[in-house]
Amino acid sequence: MDHLEEAASSGLAITQIVGQLIEPVAVLPENSTCLDVDSAFAQAPDATGLILTTSAGFLLIDRREFETQVARRLESEGMDYLGTHVLDVISTADTLVIPAWVSLDEAYLRMGERPPSSRYKDVIVLNDKSGSVGLIPAATLLDEVARANAREALHDPLTGLANRALLLEWVEHGLSRRQAAGEFALLFIDLDRFKIINDSIGHAAGDELLIGFAERLMQVVRPTDAATRLGGDEFALLLDGITGPDDAGEVAQRLLDSLRQPLIVEGREVVQTASIGIVIPEAGDDVTSLLRKADVAMYDAKRAGGNRYHFFDGALAEAADRRLEIEIWLHHAIEEKNFEVYYHPIVELDSLRLRGFEALVRGRDPVRGLIPPGEFLGVAEETGMIVEIDRFATREACLLLGEWQQDHGAGEITLSVNLSPQGLNRGDGLAGIYSAIKESGIDPHSLQVEVTETAIVRNLQRASESLQTLRDRGIKIAIDDFGTGYSSMAQLSRLPFDTLKVDRTFVSRMSENTSDAAIVRLMVAFARALDLDAVAEGIETVEDLDILRNMGCINGQGYLFAKPLNSRDATELLLATQRNGGSILMSTPATNQPNQSKQRAAA
Repeated sequence: MDHLEEAASSGLAITQIVGQLIEPVAVLPENSTCLDVDSAFAQAPDATGLILTTSAGFLLIDRREFETQVARRLESEGMDYLGTHVLDVISTADTLVIPAWVSLDEAYLRMGERPPSSRYKDVIVLNDKSGSVGLIPAATLLDEVARANAREALHDPLTGLANRALLLEWVEHGLSRRQAAGEFALLFIDLDRFKIINDSIGHAAGDELLIGFAERLMQVVRPTDAATRLGGDEFALLLDGITGPDDAGEVAQRLLDSLRQPLIVEGREVVQTASIGIVIPEAGDDVTSLLRKADVAMYDAKRAGGNRYHFFDGALAEAADRRLEIEIWLHHAIEEKNFEVYYHPIVELDSLRLRGFEALVRGRDPVRGLIPPGEFLGVAEETGMIVEIDRFATREACLLLGEWQQDHGAGEITLSVNLSPQGLNRGDGLAGIYSAIKESGIDPHSLQVEVTETAIVRNLQRASESLQTLRDRGIKIAIDDFGTGYSSMAQLSRLPFDTLKVDRTFVSRMSENTSDAAIVRLMVAFARALDLDAVAEGIETVEDLDILRNMGCINGQGYLFAKPLNSRDATELLLATQRNGGSILMSTPATNQPNQSKQRAAA
């Protein structure tokens, strides 16, 4: 600070001196009349502090001099000086900057409006943003600070709602008086697709959306209810004094109905839905178990499609425990590569020639043996671990295809690998495919990536960009489970597909349900109109095969031809078809049975 004192003694204006400071300040004379305000301070609503000056214009940087000035001020006002207590945010042994975070409008006594001098036994010197200086009893200010800190500790700074800590207190209090005060309910609320929306509109806009949702939440709750933000996009409601589950369901539905009206974020409309889990306390519940039950019910609502509420029941608890077991198993399986890839043949329906294989992943457990994908893929997708599984399966499949092409001349065989929604929308998902192609040395044109219709409609723009990137590298694209994702044909017709796969749900019911047969016929015609290859999944009887042939479907797969095969059996099937002119039924005659069981392999 020496250079500032030197400048002041040279007659430079106070504003010139203060302008050299990093922090915005206001300069005040000894008698508290505002001498000048630095422009930076005037434009900074959250200025961190003021520096007092004497009437001569020198900066008060010495603590003892500061205390002397305070003592003189008190004595001039007829008060006894008993020592000062200063709360400073920036100080050293010799330098003091007075904090500016206390508003004089809320908690200070202006000079000339002071109470009796006994109130000033221990004082704090304050300033406000207008440049005024005042005195306040230390105890008064410390009480104000304590109350502010207490509120900050129990409330969410973004939305102003109570936070998790306060919710835990409320729940514990509700459980302790439940017998006397009647029932209450706990609702866990999670915003659907918030991460996608947040990534799309930006984090600042995401915060605005959270604030808007909190306001919408407060509009629908009853005066006796307590709303909290748990963190991220998770909220909670404590409904006090309800008469039963119907009351809780009514509040939850009222919130869902209110969200039909779009939220306004940065001047544009955003439709935001929510998944809600509801739990009513039972005998033996404590705070931990109650929160867990509400969380389990909320995730059940989300897995059901979101935009709904679900009540907790015992079956959900068992499913949650099983899900946790699977998640733990997945962590170990990924680390130890306890997966195995199976290959499901794809056949040309008219000639019955082998066209290719679809790679399907299975889990491998030392005790249970082979684990079907239906038991773990859902959890893998929810946790994001599916990307690592995709990477493993793609690498194994490409290495096997490389062997076929090099050792067995299988240049006409196409291998299909599945790409999860997370893999489609994450750069490392595509990187795993490129790495597998490079390592195996296969021709990219012999590889086909299958993505589900549901994965595409989650984020159509990003999916379109990722698919085009794959296509530009010569990789074929197939849309899997067509007819289950509620997309429009107009949307899909603009995407870079080579193959359309008709979901087994429709194929398996064609012979019994004319509506399903009509749907399959429409999908096959749609593929033909767009010059796409149509592949029917789940062909299990000769009757299914005949119907699809008559519809003009080109290719298919199902237990009628073969079940998914391990790498050794798939290689043997490939060699057998090469020896027998390519016909898969000639090489596997036992599968050509009209009444073959309709048990399916999970894909």
